[in-house]
Amino acid sequence: MNEPTGRGLLRQGFRILLLSFLLGFGIVAGGPHARGFMATHVTGMLTAVFAVLMGLAWPSFTLSLGQRKWLYWSVVIDGYWGLIAGVFATLCEVPGPVSGGGAAPHGWQATVFFSVFIPVLTILPFVFTGLALYGLRGTGEPKPE
Repeated sequence: MNEPTGRGLLRQGFRILLLSFLLGFGIVAGGPHARGFMATHVTGMLTAVFAVLMGLAWPSFTLSLGQRKWLYWSVVIDGYWGLIAGVFATLCEVPGPVSGGGAAPHGWQATVFFSVFIPVLTILPFVFTGLALYGLRGTGEPKPE
């Protein structure tokens, strides 16, 4: 891939937003999975907003090329991985704080969810938020390569 750009991040953010809107059809269908799709739908929309905000702030970041790549990919992977995790949790009926009604997670599905999805979804927001804060230091002029 070429150098990541704010426009590319905006495009990815709106793709995540579109997928989140499409997940809303799982709510309309009703049934036992409606609450899970609602949680994934809303979480995906919020994640898309973060991606769009990062894309809009992109020109203000004072980051090296390597740091820009880390920022770009941590936002993008977090967005899509969150959607995949939400759909997995919904279809495999992994109870969550919103969709589970207080039930404790159990079974192989919960093991996969908490060992594969949650670590990535916990670490990546700290990575991109830390890089964004670091990138907003100084005068706002892009760092020469």
